[in-house]
Amino acid sequence: MISPFQGEPKPLEKPITPEEVRKSYNSLNNNKAPGEDEIHAELLKYGTPLLDQTIADIFNTTINKHEKNRQKRRSAYSHPKTRKKERSPEQSATYNIVELNT
Repeated sequence: MISPFQGEPKPLEKPITPEEVRKSYNSLNNNKAPGEDEIHAELLKYGTPLLDQTIADIFNTTINKHEKNRQKRRSAYSHPKTRKKERSPEQSATYNIVELNT
């Protein structure tokens, strides 16, 4: 549980970059149960640069303004999931839709 913000909000001296976000993803262990947010490490690791930028923006805005994002916006992100059984090339990969609440 994160403690409430303390003090007056002010801009970060050095904003969080998408590269820092990507580096933090890569340090996560695969095949572990997700945390409270229910987002698996693999989803973050294999996400696109747009995901890195979006999460960096959310972190920076939250810290700079001392505001939690109260409005839930849903974004669909699909990732391939290969089936174990052999199938035709058209059927060999399915796509799971994952909702990210930001």
